Amino acid sequence: ARPIDPVGRAWQTKFTALAMPAGRMDPDRLNGSRPGLMQPVMQAVADRYGTLRMIRGSAEQALAALDRQYGRIKGAVIRGGDEPLDELLAHLDELAEEQAAVSGPTSDTSAEDGGTDVAQGVEDGTSVAPLSADEFSLILQHGQQIASLSSGNRSRFDDLVAAGELALRDGEYLRADRRFTRALRFIPGEPLATAGLINAQVGAGLYLSASLTLKSLLGFQPEMIDVRFAEGLLPQETELNRAISVITQRLQADADLDRYGLILAWIGHQLQRPRLVEEGLHAMDRSGRDPAFTALLRSVWQYVDPVDDAGERIKLTPTP
Repeated sequence: ARPIDPVGRAWQTKFTALAMPAGRMDPDRLNGSRPGLMQPVMQAVADRYGTLRMIRGSAEQALAALDRQYGRIKGAVIRGGDEPLDELLAHLDELAEEQAAVSGPTSDTSAEDGGTDVAQGVEDGTSVAPLSADEFSLILQHGQQIASLSSGNRSRFDDLVAAGELALRDGEYLRADRRFTRALRFIPGEPLATAGLINAQVGAGLYLSASLTLKSLLGFQPEMIDVRFAEGLLPQETELNRAISVITQRLQADADLDRYGLILAWIGHQLQRPRLVEEGLHAMDRSGRDPAFTALLRSVWQYVDPVDDAGERIKLTPTP
């Protein structure tokens, strides 16, 4: 019997799980979810992070540093607001420093202490320079494609996901919606079941529901932003064309710009149609809601080379 996560425990991305043998994952040490089919996506993010931040120590220490960095920025994305993401991060870092001054530092801090004696270009896993918003978007640009949502481990959760996947492939979108919804009662927030639910909702014409589900997925699991799904896991061409037509008409009427814009940009990303991505993101811009989230999506989906404050292109190279 393969180990499965306890029923009802919400999914939590923990990169330290990548350093643990799959058959000997200690739930008390893991403090997160087993990667399963998400492992290639998580490993690609970890590899890109390792290129940006060369960490001295074990693989587990480097992944723990990534977990701290990831949690810091994910918290800012979830919080949202009217500030650019870097300004929001700076504000949250100030709050964390004030709290640490009152209660003392914790092991989860990601601020650079400036006093660690390390080799040039290498950082101690407990004291790593915080990622900027642009660097965060770089590690998310992994280009992974997912061809299956179910792992075949024969758990009740996986049985429901497999049934939802089969219904999705057969164009039975409402049936797929029900199966994925039931599966998510076992592991709330599990990213692949959630993505299956989104695609089923798009196929069924439930575009606002799909957008709400999508924003939750991409906020809590930003590693999913750049994921593309194999053709069989997407709604059929007829439903996708209908979705594009209906959503475009509603955007032209200025209806729910942020929600319809998000789902149109998602469809454009899946179909590799940049014009749809830009139309969707432009609608989100016009809504004026959550600009930090919109900027993060744009930097990942449009693959624009980020520029630092001095006007220099930021490259995916180790930080000296």
